[in-house]
Amino acid sequence: KEPALGIRKTVTPTAGVRAGSTVTYTLVVTHALASDATAYNVIVTDSVPPILTYNAGSLQVSALGPGTVVSATVGNSLAITVSEYPTPAAPIYIAYTAAPNGDMQPCSRYTNTAFVRYTSQGGENPYDRDGSGVTPNDYWGSSSAAFTSTAVSIDKALLSDLDYTIGDFITYTVWITLPTGTTRNLSVTDTVP
Repeated sequence: KEPALGIRKTVTPTAGVRAGSTVTYTLVVTHALASDATAYNVIVTDSVPPILTYNAGSLQVSALGPGTVVSATVGNSLAITVSEYPTPAAPIYIAYTAAPNGDMQPCSRYTNTAFVRYTSQGGENPYDRDGSGVTPNDYWGSSSAAFTSTAVSIDKALLSDLDYTIGDFITYTVWITLPTGTTRNLSVTDTVP
């Protein structure tokens, strides 16, 4: 008998993230259908992307069962340990929030990956598979979630709708809306007919 765990990560919102937004990550750890044994020393790790700042105190963990849960955060790194996760059991739910910092570029995609590692025996056993390698030491899984930041928007309008003739001055207005953050190498080209 062996445990087999999977992890699924999601993020909301998935688009339009800008300064002042809150991004919520949700991680769900479950036993796979083929899993027929208790998993021990379940460790979930997640590093918040550097363009976000982890909201201290927002980490929530729900893990029912006999195991103890220990969570730790250091800066943007999170680690959750569940000592024992039997099968069948309810999923382990983990959620936290983060906020964009000034380094976010507009119209960019940011991907973040969470990992789960586990063993098949309780306690410390130097010969137990722990997910630190490849087959057969494959007691690990990962899942990624991505969001995109707000795009730059450009609008152009004709100042007045007159019947112009040769030699008339025509005034156009161009609005460029930049989301709060860092915008590098912005170049706007307007081709006049």
